[in-house]
Amino acid sequence: MTDLESQLREFMDYYNATMAHPFAWTYTGKPVQKQRRATFVAPHRRLKLGKIQRLAKAAALCNSV
Repeated sequence: MTDLESQLREFMDYYNATMAHPFAWTYTGKPVQKQRRATFVAPHRRLKLGKIQRLAKAAALCNSV
């Protein structure tokens, strides 16, 4: 157990001496807003959506006449 502890302390000393650097805090205090992502439409459903939209347009044109 002491061997592990001494190895950990040795690593921490090495890390702090060679690789550690100050952290630049950039948070402004404003709440982070959830980003909306585009909805995924599977390739095999894309044609169906297009067909449905075309049919809806045609129906709207027929109803307006």
